[in-house]
Amino acid sequence: MSIVHWGNVHMVDSRGRPLLHEHKNCHKMFDPVMVCSECGEPLTAKAVHVHPGPGARKPTRTGAAAR
Repeated sequence: MSIVHWGNVHMVDSRGRPLLHEHKNCHKMFDPVMVCSECGEPLTAKAVHVHPGPGARKPTRTGAAAR
């Protein structure tokens, strides 16, 4: 849904969105929204900070600094 929504917003022409999402429970058209799993607040890229996780590779030293 998120990729379709991105295309609907960023690749749309003058005719408008080619696809609309309808929530089957309330029968309203909606835009997909990503929310925080902890507090429920809608997320934007500017409101997120990314940290290395436990599976991240450790940085390696290269070049002159590694000698």
